[in-house]
Amino acid sequence: NTMPQQQEDQRFLIMMNHHFQKTVKIADLAIQKAKNPQIIALATEIKTEQTQEIEQLQALYKQLYGAELPAGAMNCMDMGGMGGMCRGNGMGGMMSLEALENAPNFDQEFLRKMIHHQQMSVKMAKTTAENANEPQIRNLAQAIIKTQTAQLEKLQQLEKVTGDR
Repeated sequence: NTMPQQQEDQRFLIMMNHHFQKTVKIADLAIQKAKNPQIIALATEIKTEQTQEIEQLQALYKQLYGAELPAGAMNCMDMGGMGGMCRGNGMGGMMSLEALENAPNFDQEFLRKMIHHQQMSVKMAKTTAENANEPQIRNLAQAIIKTQTAQLEKLQQLEKVTGDR
């Protein structure tokens, strides 16, 4: 039971929690602002699923580490192996909610951002599903891959439809 891997496991939960909190915020924005009813429906579904996953992350963190999951974002320095997420088009710049809120074509911009965001989740979860120490974390990572992949397919489907206009 190597220490670095335990830290990676712990970091995954913290990162994912932060990532999902952001997803919920983006979905909220779409529920308020999107014109396309299909986008609103999908955003609502994503919000529900991510909220459940946030609860699972928090419960698992408490169970494994006997503490509340830290709510704040981790800065890039803390992220170690996940540090790649911070560079370039990672967690920071791409998810500026203000930029999304003021986008001239909100629906398309939402889909583009959400697709990118979910792809990041899948990437993070895949690494963890392969390397995690704790079987529960591995299972959770696999469940996340499944949910996010299903969401991605729906988002990409919608992007095709709305992109044609």
